[in-house]
Amino acid sequence: MSERPQNKYLKPFKPKGEQPMAGRLFVRVTKDIEQAVKALPNSPEWLRRVITTAAQKELLQGTGKENQEPSPPPDSPPLVDADNLVQIITEVLAVPRLPAAAKKKLESLLETLSQSQGRLPLG
Repeated sequence: MSERPQNKYLKPFKPKGEQPMAGRLFVRVTKDIEQAVKALPNSPEWLRRVITTAAQKELLQGTGKENQEPSPPPDSPPLVDADNLVQIITEVLAVPRLPAAAKKKLESLLETLSQSQGRLPLG
């Protein structure tokens, strides 16, 4: 059987991480969340890390499957470090053409973090 004509332009997929990716997840989010995530320079990697971490923490605890999923890269900042969170928000706020609603919410979050940084249960 010959190759389908529309497939001749496809490039081979290069896997991310140690394990092959098995599926896709599609979810609907509010417009401001969508815009903030799409404004990130590496949104697919960020989404993959956040979903994987949450699933490991909330769904796979004690099942023995924690080590089967790819873990965040060792050079990524800790998820609960307030200083790193402030730095990330500041970097996202510097993205050109950031939607006004997303910028306003991020600035509000940044102000809240700055005011309560010593009182957050982050560790």
